[in-house]
Amino acid sequence: MNDFQLTLSAFMARCGFFRLFGKAILPAGFLKNLPPNYPWPFSFRPQTMETMRDEDPLASDKQVLASGNLGDLPLIVIVHGNPSMFAPLPAEEARRAEANWQAAQKKLAASSSNSQLIVAERSGHAIPFDRPDVVINAIQVLSAAP
Repeated sequence: MNDFQLTLSAFMARCGFFRLFGKAILPAGFLKNLPPNYPWPFSFRPQTMETMRDEDPLASDKQVLASGNLGDLPLIVIVHGNPSMFAPLPAEEARRAEANWQAAQKKLAASSSNSQLIVAERSGHAIPFDRPDVVINAIQVLSAAP
């Protein structure tokens, strides 16, 4: 989304548009991949839209690229097992986006000689919501690392 869309979405959220229409406005491809208890209203809070507008969405990518080689820094990269985040795109575009996403995650994992790439099966983009067990395990593994 661009700045205007996010500003408009924040305004619509403040006016109750998303509370009124709820999940009915989400793309069908997105909805079919959400678990039944997915906290979708969180995404439509005005604060969420404003934060997305105000932060540089590529800042963390730029920081990772600038860091270069991480040596043997313990690193766990967790990737989704269900490529639903690209479901709203046309099929060929979704396939390319998923391939690019997976390649970027592998490149990130390769930046440390002490890394693991874990696929969180049955999870979409929101891995902490879909598979908190995978995230908790990764934190425990990294906490125990020397």
